[in-house]
Amino acid sequence: MAYSIYALLSKDSPEITISSLLEDLRLFFSKTDEGVFIFELEEDPFDESEKNILVTWDDKWWIRFFYDDGSDVAQDSIEISKMLNGNPPLSIERIDRRISVLFGDDESRSYTNHVIFTIDFLQEIPGVFLFDLRKKCIL
Repeated sequence: MAYSIYALLSKDSPEITISSLLEDLRLFFSKTDEGVFIFELEEDPFDESEKNILVTWDDKWWIRFFYDDGSDVAQDSIEISKMLNGNPPLSIERIDRRISVLFGDDESRSYTNHVIFTIDFLQEIPGVFLFDLRKKCIL
């Protein structure tokens, strides 16, 4: 089963574009020795102006990164705040930028380290809140 998390970017988070995210990911993952990985920009099939990042390892497993902003993200942040049973981090309901991360299926748990590295990468972003979509909690 695929696994997803949101990196909710607060007002204290730096400006991020899909291009800057791609460069930061390349730099971060260059420090690992977890095999051969390839970074690609993919076009959204429904909107060619939108792109996401596809990271693959040995053509066997993948992670996709999406950068989103605007009113849809703001509405999702309000819903996330409600899911946290009245105990959300400060101002989470006002967040209107995020990085969405979708991890490929990994039933054998062969790529657990890759998930951990990705979470470590995201947690290094100033002002970020990581939200686990499956467990409906802040990481």
